[in-house]
Amino acid sequence: MSSNVRLALFTLLITGIIAILIYLAVRSGSGYSVSDTKSHAEKFPDNIEEGHGGMTAFTWATFGGILVWCVVYLVQHWSEFSSVFFKHQ
Repeated sequence: MSSNVRLALFTLLITGIIAILIYLAVRSGSGYSVSDTKSHAEKFPDNIEEGHGGMTAFTWATFGGILVWCVVYLVQHWSEFSSVFFKHQ
């Protein structure tokens, strides 16, 4: 497979991932009504309210992506980390 085809597939993959994350971010509040937000909010002086709710699918997907990236990065750079933390004889 040529490098141009790999680059095109990588670009499509990144575009798809971004599209999915945007979709999750946009629909993340659809199951949480305004009345739910007000009932789970703390009120502070000067009409400031802090809402509390569950973690959205966007947040879970983002955390999952960060975790996958961390594992892949650690695997790819294991030789660098092992030379720092483990002394080679």
